[in-house]
Amino acid sequence: DDEYFNRLFSYLQKEFNGEIIKLIPIRQSVFYLETKSANMILKGYRSFGSLRLQETFMATLKSEGFNHSYRFLIPPGKDTLVFEGLYWGCIEYLHPYDLHFSYGTHTERQAALELISQYHAVTKKIVNRYKTIIPTSMEEQKWRDRTFHFIQNLTTLRYFLKEEIITEMINWANWSLEGLA
Repeated sequence: DDEYFNRLFSYLQKEFNGEIIKLIPIRQSVFYLETKSANMILKGYRSFGSLRLQETFMATLKSEGFNHSYRFLIPPGKDTLVFEGLYWGCIEYLHPYDLHFSYGTHTERQAALELISQYHAVTKKIVNRYKTIIPTSMEEQKWRDRTFHFIQNLTTLRYFLKEEIITEMINWANWSLEGLA
């Protein structure tokens, strides 16, 4: 709501020493933030641990050679921004790629598969570092929620996807959830 946005904007003006040019909501607890010195995404996390886990994971990906993602920035003058119960991370803003990507051509699909393969190769190397930090139940619930939202949006998805593709995706989701249980 507007009152929350105004309070957040005032808080950030103070924390960023009046350097804020724009603050644009993207979705709940996610904003585009433009300052005199940098553009970034501001994302709120429910716990300090969740923020630190995401920061560490992204830094680990980069240090292991996967450079196709964002990095966290350090807020000016502070290690952590805390506002109304959320811990705010400052994420590097990645400018949109000039060419529209749609999976429409074999070349685009191949490029996507190569990127996913690179990501999986890196995460396979680091998975043991995070097994004790991220409980399986957390991952399972996240995927249950995603499956639920996918099914909730079937009416819209049917305009864009063939029924057999939707059925296959739901079958894969169920198979994966059984494996996580």
